[in-house]
Amino acid sequence: MQEEITTEYERNGRTQIAKMLVIDVGATSGPHALDKAAELLVARKWVISAENRPTIVSMDSARWQGTHVVVRPFAPLYFEDHPEVLERLKESSVQEESLVYLEVFHGTL
Repeated sequence: MQEEITTEYERNGRTQIAKMLVIDVGATSGPHALDKAAELLVARKWVISAENRPTIVSMDSARWQGTHVVVRPFAPLYFEDHPEVLERLKESSVQEESLVYLEVFHGTL
C-alpha cells in the first residue's frame, strides 16, 4: 500500500518540491514502523540528521544533495486536507500500525 501527494511552491526565490507518502512497511506498531522505515532508508544511503523516537526521524540523502525526508508513524491527522487518501486507506485491508508517513523535500528548506 502506498499513497502519494506532491506539492510545489516558491520559497525565498527557489522552488521547493514536497512529497507526502504513506507506505506500508509491514510493522506491528507505530514505533516499530518508524524503526523499520529508518532502517530501510539507512540501507539506501540516507543519513539520520535528527531523531526523537518513537515519534520522528529526519534524514538527509547521501545521493541527492538538498533532499531531506521526515519519517513518522502514520496518523490520519496528517491527511485531514486530503480525505481521498484516508478513504483509500480505509477501503484497503492495511493495518494502520504498519504504516509510516514520509515527507520528502527537495530544494531549499
